[in-house]
Amino acid sequence: MSIVKENSFLRVETLEMNEDGKVSRKNMTVDRDSQLENTLLKADYPAIRVATIDIPQQQLDQYQQAMVEHSLGKKIMCDGVEYCLVGASASAKNGKYYAVDAAHAKAIAQRFRFWPEAAMTYFGILVSPCKVCVEFPNARVLVVKDHELGTNDCRGWISRSLFEHLHLPDRRFYQFRLSFDNNQAKGSFKIMEDDVANALAAEIVIPRSSCKPEYRKPEVAYRCPTNTGRVTGQYSAGRVVVGIREISRDLQFSSSYTLVEHAPIKSIETEIKPIAMAAVEAVKIAIASNDFTELFQILGISDEVELFRPDESVADPEHTSTEHTVVEAVLKADSTGYWVKHPFVNSHLQRILARWAFKLCTAGGFTLPAFALADDGYLVLHNGNILCGSDWMPEWKAITDLDSQRMLVVRYPIRTKADLLPVERMTDSGMLELLTWRLGRQNGSVDAGTAAEVVEKQLRLDGTFTLHSETARKNGGDYDFDWICLVEGKRFPSFVDDRFSHRPSGENTKNKQNKKESPWWNLAQVAYSAKGNTMRTRARTRIG
Repeated sequence: MSIVKENSFLRVETLEMNEDGKVSRKNMTVDRDSQLENTLLKADYPAIRVATIDIPQQQLDQYQQAMVEHSLGKKIMCDGVEYCLVGASASAKNGKYYAVDAAHAKAIAQRFRFWPEAAMTYFGILVSPCKVCVEFPNARVLVVKDHELGTNDCRGWISRSLFEHLHLPDRRFYQFRLSFDNNQAKGSFKIMEDDVANALAAEIVIPRSSCKPEYRKPEVAYRCPTNTGRVTGQYSAGRVVVGIREISRDLQFSSSYTLVEHAPIKSIETEIKPIAMAAVEAVKIAIASNDFTELFQILGISDEVELFRPDESVADPEHTSTEHTVVEAVLKADSTGYWVKHPFVNSHLQRILARWAFKLCTAGGFTLPAFALADDGYLVLHNGNILCGSDWMPEWKAITDLDSQRMLVVRYPIRTKADLLPVERMTDSGMLELLTWRLGRQNGSVDAGTAAEVVEKQLRLDGTFTLHSETARKNGGDYDFDWICLVEGKRFPSFVDDRFSHRPSGENTKNKQNKKESPWWNLAQVAYSAKGNTMRTRARTRIG
């Protein structure tokens, strides 16, 4: 087994294109995203040369658009290397695309079946920076239909033995990037024990929904100790690269105005406003006593507080900027209180407080517990038989360690009040009773100890919140490591009661349409369209 080391990165050239299609160098940003640290692309193609190309974000006239598309479709020279456009990631909405050296361009195109729309959508899988990236020269991958063998939408299994090579905390939910058989996949893993993997003759089991684009290989059926006596799926054996991009952990989301606007007046007056007023009082006391350590913790920009912007589910860049770091360091180091009066320090502190006050007035200034959305799938070997299941728990029920009986599941962005899903916590006794009954139906007789072990190792995972897939789908959730946060009935009873009594007129779900299949020579036009459509969508959102 070969391990792609943590400091393994791929140097990226940064280029930009003007309205006339002329390409020039751009100042390079040195970070994990720009240097492709621990990526599948680096593992699969160690000698590859990569460049990013930024095109103008503003609206172009027809001539300028034609010139940009023409230049994107040509080979671009930089330091004697010919680069060819091959795809994009989520950055396509900002007019940023990826190109690789001509020697590797065809190999990348083959991975996406010479399908421009797929390359624009899924190339990001190859360039996603991972916490750890491990290469296995001989591993077995089984691709099955969604919900078979305890899988779910974009959620699969990794064997205990392979997982141990990743050196990650146990009992978590793991967002993965996977390369196998000249294909790529993404989603989330749970851990299956090695006895199950040996019975299935596969160290990795993933659903078809994880493969991007669809994995095209004939299905095979072989004997296996399941209810049907066999397993049918697409089987691959050989070199595999596993990257883990994220793991579930304890998080908090800051509140947002898009959430608070759905709270009833009673909740705002009796539940949200007191929290905001208490925060104001705490800030006043911290400033009066020159306790800037406490102040920056209250403002949520201290290194000791990890808050996420819920609308983007990423760390707030304001919380890690150099400006705030310098101001925070100066004020924490000053025991005299003199430097707070310095014009530079004071002006920046005023800006920080102004932004905080605006967020407090519009969003309430409270935080919500956040989790990785997980499914209820299980996969175990008991008395020589494989027991598996998915979506066995009741809809509108949840598995969580929170002490609240009722809660609202919030997944950003919030479009309507219906996106706040009202769910109730499953009791421990009710969960064990139902799971024991299901396991018994598959194996004749299963004791409560086996069910308890399944709960401990595969259901109650740290930093996760477990829902039935049909419930999760109500606000567009799946198991490709969606972050959600919760409005707890114990803290906000009026808010939760109001949503439980609300009857929405319709449902919001993801609308996954089939992608158009253009010829590969049309890649540049597809790339430009990806940027243009996104910008128009964002404009309509702002206007609305």
